[in-house]
Amino acid sequence: MIIGTQSALEPVSSFVELLHQQVEEDAGRRNLPYRLSISVGYSLCMSSSMQPKELTAAADRMLYEDKRLAHQKE
Repeated sequence: MIIGTQSALEPVSSFVELLHQQVEEDAGRRNLPYRLSISVGYSLCMSSSMQPKELTAAADRMLYEDKRLAHQKE
């Protein structure tokens, strides 16, 4: 789970994409008998009034959305 400010959107989304690519490439090199993937959730703090609980809940929702999308690829 990654929690950051709005200015982190591009670096965080690029980092998440890089993680997905690295895991996929590494799994391909290893010829695993199963599909290996990761799911990542992150949230962005849009105001100083946002509470950690809100940020965690938003990152958790994104994590499960990422999982749902990964399962659609199978």
